[in-house]
Amino acid sequence: PMLNTALKALNNAYAKSTENAVRTYLYDLIKSQRDATDNPNNITAPAALNDMTTDQWAGLILDAAEVMDDRNAAMTRLGVSKDVALALIKLKDSGNRFMDISGKGSDTIGAFDVTGVVGDLMRVPKAPTGTAAFIDPTAVTVWESGGPTQLSNTDPVNIVDNYSVYGYMAVAATFTDGLLPVKFAAA
Repeated sequence: PMLNTALKALNNAYAKSTENAVRTYLYDLIKSQRDATDNPNNITAPAALNDMTTDQWAGLILDAAEVMDDRNAAMTRLGVSKDVALALIKLKDSGNRFMDISGKGSDTIGAFDVTGVVGDLMRVPKAPTGTAAFIDPTAVTVWESGGPTQLSNTDPVNIVDNYSVYGYMAVAATFTDGLLPVKFAAA
């Protein structure tokens, strides 16, 4: 039981480490493209995040769809930080929410299931505030070599077994045109 507990902890540490590496890569990529001084890759929002209206969000989404279509990219999701998700959830149009948070709305523009990724809005955990990006799933690729792999080494002289977990992973931008960060106006 102790060995199983230790191996489970090692596997969890491996998973956390690789997940954080992918998140960091994606968030840094979004920021560097959005804020580049030379040839930035972004779509400019017409207002500051908390001043965006439902009509402005709808217009931004339509403009982004045209950009992504011109790039032959699929605009399958809008990845957002917690503050952007909260700003979207608060929006109302004619008394109805702009984004349906139950997943069952009929008079809303999109759906946002707060338990995970559903439809066209995805909250990306621990993203820096103000992060919003339209994302084609092929924009960033993660390669992993069968990890985590468990290793053991027995030392019969000292009657000791050593266990470890390892894996190989790489992350890269494989279709940068599939990423369209949103640049909000200064508040």
